[in-house]
Amino acid sequence: MLAALYGHDTTLEIIMRRITRPVESFRTTNGRNILHLAVQSGDLSTVQLVAGACVTLS
Repeated sequence: MLAALYGHDTTLEIIMRRITRPVESFRTTNGRNILHLAVQSGDLSTVQLVAGACVTLS
């Protein structure tokens, strides 16, 4: 989640390859998912990476 928030694409790619459930199922204590955090980062490539991995968007 922090990798998305801070725009660390390489780290995020490694993590997303290893998880077995949809990336959007991970939520913060405030109910925000990884896509919310990617958008908050302001990094377009991070948003595209996360959005491309979201099952509900494909």
